[in-house]
Amino acid sequence: MRDLYLVAGMGIIAVVIGGLLYLFGPSSLHSDFSNAFSLSSDGHVRFTKLQEGTVAYSISQPSNYRISTWEDFSTLWTLIYGDGRGPDMPKVDFNNYEVLAVFDGSHSTDGYEISVDEVTDKDSVRTIMITHKIPDKHCRLSARSTSPFEIIQVPKTSFSLAHQDQIATTTCLY
Repeated sequence: MRDLYLVAGMGIIAVVIGGLLYLFGPSSLHSDFSNAFSLSSDGHVRFTKLQEGTVAYSISQPSNYRISTWEDFSTLWTLIYGDGRGPDMPKVDFNNYEVLAVFDGSHSTDGYEISVDEVTDKDSVRTIMITHKIPDKHCRLSARSTSPFEIIQVPKTSFSLAHQDQIATTTCLY
């Protein structure tokens, strides 16, 4: 009977230590645990679209950003909307999530879009599938300068990032 109490006590201590490590230990323990619940069986990572738009105020080149702090997110938001302009920043729990932002660069007309279609984790690499939509040559376009972007939230990971880009042509009905 004494052995049973000893084993039960050791089990309780192990659970308490595990809980403390999860709550107060290195963030990599926490993010990998979170990832276990955000992955489908085929490695697809669930993500949430935070914002999209057609004009990024100060970002004119195609680029991708990985944001892991509130300060960096605030800086990115200012690059997109300028000081004091635009909508309020979405709330992000940077202890559990990170933000990925994709930018298509500047275009002299409308009709361009960019979107994240899929996020997958495989072999310690998180791959972002990005679609760049371009207008068909028969589209009537306005001479309005655009610089499309999309911002998503994903569970935090220590995996390296990669991206695969594809181009899709938007057909016009007129």
